[in-house]
Amino acid sequence: GTTVRRAIAYMEENLSWAIGLPDIAKALDVSVRSVQKAFHDDLGTTPMNYLRDRRLERVRAELADAVPSDGVTVTEVAERWGFGHLGNFSAIYRKRFGESPSETLRR
Repeated sequence: GTTVRRAIAYMEENLSWAIGLPDIAKALDVSVRSVQKAFHDDLGTTPMNYLRDRRLERVRAELADAVPSDGVTVTEVAERWGFGHLGNFSAIYRKRFGESPSETLRR
């Protein structure tokens, strides 16, 4: 629906920023509950899970394209895409992609 499309557009524009559900709802001028319901009904997920997955995909793409000899670090890339707690980040990354972020970087 329209709410999901608009929310996704807002998320994509702000992927590297520390946005939360209240920010998304405010940008769309709808309630937090409306955003949650729209994502549940249309995509079967929560807005924040969707946002986290998009950020994880960006991290993975950046790590896969990076050359370790360029000095790129997992920490730098994770933080750039809004992941502050690296232990938690590594765990959700591994769960999502079946390898650690450093394994992606080394390939």
